[in-house]
Amino acid sequence: MVPPLQHARLTSIAAWLKSSPETANLSSAQLRQRARRLDRQMMEAFDAREKLALDALMLEGKWGTAEGVETFNTERLAIWNAIVSETLPATAERRTEA
Repeated sequence: MVPPLQHARLTSIAAWLKSSPETANLSSAQLRQRARRLDRQMMEAFDAREKLALDALMLEGKWGTAEGVETFNTERLAIWNAIVSETLPATAERRTEA
């Protein structure tokens, strides 16, 4: 399922936060709060991009066809992967950016 269910998203975000030197020492409550905030931002970004993908398929007249549904599902996966990469960069990337 794309995106994953909220519990899975929050668990993943919290694990990412714990692995970051900047947030590793936060209390459990602070981690949960920050994870919820990031989750909300990620879902808002996903919803906006998903709508753009759907609108494009409708304009092309592909929505409602097997090809359109397949394209939409593939685009949703790509959108989610991009949002995760943008919001939660790999730990190695964080080290090189610092």
